[in-house]
Amino acid sequence: MFQDHNLGGDKNPKEIVSTVRSGTIFSISEKEMTDINKWKEAIKEVYGEYGTFEYRFSTGSGIGYIISVYSHLTKISKDFTDYSNW
Repeated sequence: MFQDHNLGGDKNPKEIVSTVRSGTIFSISEKEMTDINKWKEAIKEVYGEYGTFEYRFSTGSGIGYIISVYSHLTKISKDFTDYSNW
């Protein structure tokens, strides 16, 4: 699990290093990152701020991994997996 606190830095990471297991790297496609950023902007429009987010990666069928993002502000989790990459 990776927490995005919107404290600056690269707003469009392509790879996220797991804090759970050393050496594990998850990649986010450009399409997935674009969709995530659009969702974050929509949250900011409604709430006036981004809040904090958790990126959650889980194994699906063993072919690829599922990418969901949880917004602590809205208490909503959304699946951004690009299944066409599997």
